Amino acid sequence: MMRDVGLTMLIVLAVLVPLESAVAQDLGAQRVTFAESVVDSAETTASESTQFSGRGTGPDWDVFFQPYVWIPVTIDYKATVSGASADIRLTLQEVLDDFDEVYALTGRLEAWRSGFGIIFDGLFMGIEGEFDIDIIGSPDTALDLNVEVDIAIVDFALGWRILSEPLDPTGKKDSHIVIDLIGGARYQYLKQEITLETGDVIGTSKDWVEPMIGARVGVQVRERLAVGIRADASGFGVGSASDFTYNVITGFELQAKDSIEVLLAYRWFGMDYSNGTGVDEFGFDGVIHGPYLGVTIRF
Repeated sequence: MMRDVGLTMLIVLAVLVPLESAVAQDLGAQRVTFAESVVDSAETTASESTQFSGRGTGPDWDVFFQPYVWIPVTIDYKATVSGASADIRLTLQEVLDDFDEVYALTGRLEAWRSGFGIIFDGLFMGIEGEFDIDIIGSPDTALDLNVEVDIAIVDFALGWRILSEPLDPTGKKDSHIVIDLIGGARYQYLKQEITLETGDVIGTSKDWVEPMIGARVGVQVRERLAVGIRADASGFGVGSASDFTYNVITGFELQAKDSIEVLLAYRWFGMDYSNGTGVDEFGFDGVIHGPYLGVTIRF
């Protein structure tokens, strides 16, 4: 009887011990698989953390809105109003000191999916001020003038991601490069008016739509840091468009939170535009440049 009980116990142990070991191994494997999944997910999120390093290559929409501030430290251009031209160079300090009103409204919206994107960028800025101009030969007489200059730029474009590759083929470092091609249309508005104390207005405003092409190159150098450059050109003398307009932004972007990024950059904007002849000639030929600060909010 005791021998039968002992034999039965040995059989039970022989069955249970391997079974327990198999279950433990299976649970351990599941833990490892889950941990690897978490790590892979974290690495994927980090590697797609910034605008310059690129997102939107997957099947889900990646949408971000970026309000930004562009501070023109230098405005250097040749203004042509009613056939008369003048070279103008203004620093930021001079703009703040000499003009009564300085205003701007800006924002950028992008939506990407499966390597294709929709891009909208809007900028409106203006300066207005009153000036007393001494009349040559009449030192006691001054002419009161009101000067207003407004510029609006609105881009509607499509993007195509032609490259998104890791820089480290081993995958040990979280760094990669992306290249986007951009093409679409740019709406521009330019107003240059001088209002005399008599109420007469010299100058006018013009607006037009022109073709635009560009590209963006970004390199993620660390988990939450990317550097890059975005450049585009438009106009090309097509119809009533500008002869040539260019826009260049370069800098770095830092991921502050999962859905918030900060872009610190420098922007150059140049335009060569002319319309009309003789006393009706109206134009702008010059460059505006300065620091660019944007806060990207992802949805």
